[in-house]
Amino acid sequence: MTSTSPSGVSLPQPQKQKQINLLRGWPNPSLLPTPLIASASNQALSNPAVATPGLLYGPDPGYQPLREEIAGWMGRFYGRGGERGEAERICITGGASQNLACVLQVYSDSVKTRVWMVAPCYFLACRIFGDSGLTVRGVGEGSEGVDLEGLERGLREWDEELKRDGERKALKQPRPWSKIYRNIIYCVPTFSNPSGKTMTLSCRQKLVQLARKYDALIVTDDVYDCLQWPTSSKSSTTSLSKAILPRLVDIDRTLEPVPGSESFGNSMSNGSFSKIAGPGVRTGWAEATPKFVYGLSQCGSSRSGGAPSQLVATMMAELLRSGELERHIKEVLNPAYEKRYGIMMRAIQKYLEPLGIRSGEVAADGRDIFGGYFLWLELPLSVSAETVADRAKVEENLIVAPGYIFEVENDQSIKFPNSLRLCFAWEGEAYLEDGIARLARVVEKIPNQKAKSSTSRYPRDLLENYSKIPKTEINVHLEEVRSDAWNHYPYPSIGLFICLDLGLSGDDLPKDDPSNPSATEAISSTYSSILQKLKNGGRFLDVGCMFAQDLRKLVYDGAPPSSVYGTDLRGDYFEYGYKLFRDEAMVPRDQFIAADILDS
Repeated sequence: MTSTSPSGVSLPQPQKQKQINLLRGWPNPSLLPTPLIASASNQALSNPAVATPGLLYGPDPGYQPLREEIAGWMGRFYGRGGERGEAERICITGGASQNLACVLQVYSDSVKTRVWMVAPCYFLACRIFGDSGLTVRGVGEGSEGVDLEGLERGLREWDEELKRDGERKALKQPRPWSKIYRNIIYCVPTFSNPSGKTMTLSCRQKLVQLARKYDALIVTDDVYDCLQWPTSSKSSTTSLSKAILPRLVDIDRTLEPVPGSESFGNSMSNGSFSKIAGPGVRTGWAEATPKFVYGLSQCGSSRSGGAPSQLVATMMAELLRSGELERHIKEVLNPAYEKRYGIMMRAIQKYLEPLGIRSGEVAADGRDIFGGYFLWLELPLSVSAETVADRAKVEENLIVAPGYIFEVENDQSIKFPNSLRLCFAWEGEAYLEDGIARLARVVEKIPNQKAKSSTSRYPRDLLENYSKIPKTEINVHLEEVRSDAWNHYPYPSIGLFICLDLGLSGDDLPKDDPSNPSATEAISSTYSSILQKLKNGGRFLDVGCMFAQDLRKLVYDGAPPSSVYGTDLRGDYFEYGYKLFRDEAMVPRDQFIAADILDS
């Protein structure tokens, strides 16, 4: 049974509405390596030399054979050669979440430390920071993975606050195995949860330098790095057995130690078997400098209870020693996730793109490679993601994650009202396309959706062709500018971005208006006349130009930049125009005049 949407796309309607959950970030049960773990368990428990220490309290840094196997595996994957002597840089943890809590217990203080989360963020980490009594602030992801300028501004302000309040005493007493960082920066730099974005190499290098400058510890959840595949038929698959980029902990390692840092370093990699062996394994690892790793191993819970996951660590060591886990990743997980990703992307192109919904897919630092579990969708600015998620659950028995849950808790500075996160890892392959079709049916029913989506193309075309903003970055860029402008001027025209309609050229007018079939033709003729006069030395003043998108369209179409002028009530509008179109070198500022020309 099918129906035809207003956009002309056939939307299948299943007769029975099984729940489809595109929120859950778990691996599908069919992808769990149950037989491999059973075999590794048998190997470990049938050998008294392994089983006995596995069932007793473990050493503080964790099961030594697993530390060595992880060091070798990480060395091979990240291109360092795999020296087993690097095991001193590894300690075994109870998984990425448990380890984050331990890191905060050892290396932060609720009075002296501030946390910075890259947003959209892995939302469940917010509670871990809150449980440690830490103040958390958000910093935008930007086009390269983190807004470095905004982050440094926040770090500098926090430094100044600490200096002004010099008598503020830390709650924790100094301990020889640890230190208290002034800042902790938390991010998922590769195939991020939730956005899927990968931080560029340049941004990684600059972020490490920033951390060193402001006494920050960068905690990176590197849990998706191994799950990667090509997105283009032109891409070679031979290189995907290696990491596409160095981790921040690798970059930090290559730099000279910061004077006075006592060799704790400024980055820690949080690793986990949850995404590659199964979340129930509850085993992971931390990698950092040997001094940092030792301090982490002295966390009270490890000192009292022994190393986390001691028994399961023996099984994971066997899985790595035999090579079975790496084979499982290469031969089972990556092909399966590549297929699932392809199904969902094709469904998005078929059902959602005609509605003005864009995938936030981004290439990994210029490479045609994607990975992880998630896709990030940008809805038209007139459509609330929360409304879509609520209606999807009620009307279609479809569960999706609205953008607001990925905002940093207790920080209203960065919001995602028009975004959705979708997971392609949990549901069966057969339900992925159906899930997207259901989502399309929900969006189709939202009033005025089609009218708004039909006008969404042209500002994007101008940003891509005039401003040379990469197509994959335009949605995020639009949302960043819109959110900033909305915070200062909460007008409907800004909230809906009607202020970006290209009315002068007629590009944003419907081409088949039955009430006035010649309207578009007349406007187009007028626009052509204006453009020709400007090319012949004329001048044009746009009264009420707002962000001056029509003037930029004229310049893009060949009008001399010196021939266009704009005026509006607020000079800030012009600044938002420059921020939006990134053309300060093209259109001089003195051609924009803030004034009310109707004021007598």
